Amino acid sequence: MMKNRRLARHIGDAAWSKFVEKLAYKAESAGVHLVKLEQWFASSKTCHCCGHKMAEMPLKVRQWQCPICRNNHDRDTNAAMNIRQKGITDLMAAGLVVKAT
Repeated sequence: MMKNRRLARHIGDAAWSKFVEKLAYKAESAGVHLVKLEQWFASSKTCHCCGHKMAEMPLKVRQWQCPICRNNHDRDTNAAMNIRQKGITDLMAAGLVVKAT
């Protein structure tokens, strides 16, 4: 697999697909909804305060300041807030009631 990166990637994708499949099954059996976001959703580089999306943000950047609203962000915390909000928005768009937790 080390010599054939394409094969390694395919195996990794298949493993991820199986994980998501099992997660969806568990969510359904527990009576909860699983929201899947698109792979390229810009959660890390979109300001959760004002919605400004940075054009570029290398992975090595862990802290950043929004040039519009000047809020300082931890990359991972900001991404988590954006993912949560996108999930809530998608559930509400589907006509579901979302509890604030």
